[in-house]
Amino acid sequence: MRQPNNDINIFVACHKDFYVPENKYLIPVQVGAKNAAVKLDMVADDTGENISELNPYFCELTAQYWAWKNVDCEYYGFFHYRRYFSFADYVGDKKAAYGDLELENITDDVLRRLRLDEAHMENTIKQYDIILPRHAKLKYEDSFRSSVYKHYIASPQHDIKDLDRTAEIIHELYPQFDKYVKRAFGGKETYFLNMYIMRKKYFFEYCEWLFPILLKFHGETDYKNASAYVTRTPGFIAERLVKVFMLYLEDKYENLKVLELQNTFFQDSDNPYLIPASPKKVGICMASDELYAKHLGVALQSIVDNSAANSFYDIVVFDNKISLFSKELLQRTVEGKSNFKLRFVKTSDFLKNKNLTEKNHINKSSYLRFAIPDLLRNYSKVLYLDCDLVVNRDVAELFDVDLGDNYAAAVRDVGMAAWNNRLGEKGDEQRRYNREVLGLDNIFDYFNAGVMVFNLDKMKGLITTEKLFDIATQRTYCWQDQDVLNKVCNGKVLLLSNKWNYSPRSNVDITLIDEFGAPKYIFDEYAAAKKDPYIVHFAGRVQPMFVRNVACSDIFWKYARNSVFYEEILADMFAGHGEAASRPTLIGRLKSFVKRVAKKIFPYGSKRGMLIRKLYNKIKN
Repeated sequence: MRQPNNDINIFVACHKDFYVPENKYLIPVQVGAKNAAVKLDMVADDTGENISELNPYFCELTAQYWAWKNVDCEYYGFFHYRRYFSFADYVGDKKAAYGDLELENITDDVLRRLRLDEAHMENTIKQYDIILPRHAKLKYEDSFRSSVYKHYIASPQHDIKDLDRTAEIIHELYPQFDKYVKRAFGGKETYFLNMYIMRKKYFFEYCEWLFPILLKFHGETDYKNASAYVTRTPGFIAERLVKVFMLYLEDKYENLKVLELQNTFFQDSDNPYLIPASPKKVGICMASDELYAKHLGVALQSIVDNSAANSFYDIVVFDNKISLFSKELLQRTVEGKSNFKLRFVKTSDFLKNKNLTEKNHINKSSYLRFAIPDLLRNYSKVLYLDCDLVVNRDVAELFDVDLGDNYAAAVRDVGMAAWNNRLGEKGDEQRRYNREVLGLDNIFDYFNAGVMVFNLDKMKGLITTEKLFDIATQRTYCWQDQDVLNKVCNGKVLLLSNKWNYSPRSNVDITLIDEFGAPKYIFDEYAAAKKDPYIVHFAGRVQPMFVRNVACSDIFWKYARNSVFYEEILADMFAGHGEAASRPTLIGRLKSFVKRVAKKIFPYGSKRGMLIRKLYNKIKN
């Protein structure tokens, strides 16, 4: 349990066991602990002198009251479990309300971008008396709301009588503040969120002024028929009073040093570095976006249908903007199955601001497997499966393969073996690429990355997420992320039977498919796998839900019929949407090209980049 220190404490208000990264200045504190059913492993706002029972009304302010009464230090700061300050000069586009920066997870990479390291935080904090979130400029909203007071009137869930009564209470308790109330409420700028970092002197002065106002207001208020949102009115009022107090301080202290920082909003505040769900588990990782959610549903159903009752399946899906509706359906696939756990981790931030090549059916979501060494760092081993496949055997057998000192286990790509075996100029070009660009010792050992068992213990420190993305952005690779994995794992891959990743083709004469040109020993293994495939990988356009006459399509439909997406798949097929949905349209490709060019001309973080994005957002809004 992290304890406050006597120097800088930034208390992170939590009502559940949210993830707060290791940092001596970030102290998680349980708010509303007095009435909580579960006591969390962190300091709580119900010890010493406190108002913990008022948390439903005062929100994060119960932590501030507790710190005021029970902690002695030089600086007092307050974050929320999903809102931190960014200590960086500029991080990226302002996505959320009032200039917030919206991010997905609290990952190490994000913390580096936000400059939330102890040394930089300490150096910044100690240069100032007060640090606040960037003020909200209400003038950018509807002209009717162009003041704090009018903004409060316009809110459908705020009653202006509450703000009026607050002004009256301030007049009763501190009449000298009347002029600051008038200026603050009539102004076009304010500070939201009840977040700040203050030197002790100013923090105590603020609390001694603020809490008598709020407690008097609360004591007079009838919450009998109030909604859960309206119940939090004291917290909302406190946000409007920060500006009042700052105007007072600026008059009182001539050399007050104040800094405003960009606020961040995290969509997911759970620990992104998942702990394995069971010590005796089959760790499985998959990745998808909304476009491939149906494929993922069928793949999950096939895993469930072939599972063993005495095995535990710990499935992690790297989520690149899968809809909430689709995730709820996917969870139903494992509903009621005690030996299954399905979790989603938001991962689209890994793909932002990276010049990653997209080609044919391979979109950026394919690169998400690069995040495995980072996000699944607490795993020793994990089985990665593409979502455009079905398994026809218990994957626990594959997971249990002995990897030895290898980085991974995978299956030869028979199509690539055939291209490497071609005569003439095309074959020479392919062989040269695999030897010189990818550096492969044996070009016929090139593997397909759709099914891989990663030996994370052996990869630690050698093959990192950062390294994989760096290589991927250095040049354009023919087969994108798959080429990168072949490059970094060269010579350290256990080659598996083709049965574990059989890629079918259209049902035509076997001599007409590309794979027939592979060395005979490789093709013979491929042909034998068709008779009893353990995993059928419908890669590329050869997908039964989009096209007919695909080998092994009967295996696909066996699992598709049981999946929660069966009716949707049929509806797409009958409507003729499936084929179109699986391919980028001309307009889509054009948009993608324009975006890539724009990012190069107007890079993130540059002045021209900031200006063009501001202009774009204004036009868009």
